[in-house]
Amino acid sequence: MRKRVAAPASMTVGGSLDQWRQRTGLPFDRAGAAEVTDAPVPVHVDLAHDRAVHVEPDVRVRHPMRPGGADA
Repeated sequence: MRKRVAAPASMTVGGSLDQWRQRTGLPFDRAGAAEVTDAPVPVHVDLAHDRAVHVEPDVRVRHPMRPGGADA
């Protein structure tokens, strides 16, 4: 079964490195992907432009249905 991403950029949160430092308490002192606690995907850090952005995809999962619904 092929996985499909419904919306590759469902939620995008950007800001300056200082804003991200204040939000997370992390240093954001290296360019590239930064792991942030409870974020499902890494935050991309761009030191040259003093920006960081979190782009989260909307992934949908198909679950089998049972007769009578979920509470049956």
